[in-house]
Amino acid sequence: MKKLRLLIIAAMLVAVTTLHAQETPRKGAILKSDQNTLVIKADQEIEANITLLRSKMERKRKFGTPVIQNIDGLVATVTPVEGTPDTYVLNLKATSITPGNYNLIVKGGGNNKHLITGTMLSLVVEGTTALSSSN
Repeated sequence: MKKLRLLIIAAMLVAVTTLHAQETPRKGAILKSDQNTLVIKADQEIEANITLLRSKMERKRKFGTPVIQNIDGLVATVTPVEGTPDTYVLNLKATSITPGNYNLIVKGGGNNKHLITGTMLSLVVEGTTALSSSN
C-alpha cells in the first residue's frame, strides 16, 4: 500500500512537471493570447489578454511592450496590466476595416525583442447588418 501511494505521488509530480514544461519555453520568451480567434464587428471594440512566458534564463531580462502589425481600418493598442508583470491587454477597434478574415501578428517589443517568439491571432471582421423598413 505504501509503494502504491509513492507511485501515485510520483506520477502526479511527473504530470504536473510535464504540464508546466509545455508552457515555459526552453530559451527566450513567447507571447501567448487567451484567444486564438477574435471576432469583431464594424465600429466595435474588443479586448484580449496577452501573456509573456519567459524561460528560466530570461527571468530578469527587460522586455518592452508587445507590438501589433498595422492593418488599415483597425486601431490596435497594447497596454501593460498594472501590478501583473508580463501581462498585457490588447484592445482592438474596427473603424473602417473591410469585413473578412485577417491574421493579426503580435511581436515582441523593446531592445530584446529578438528573444521573443511572437504569436499570430485570427481576426474575423463581420460587417454590419443594416435593417431597412418600408412603409
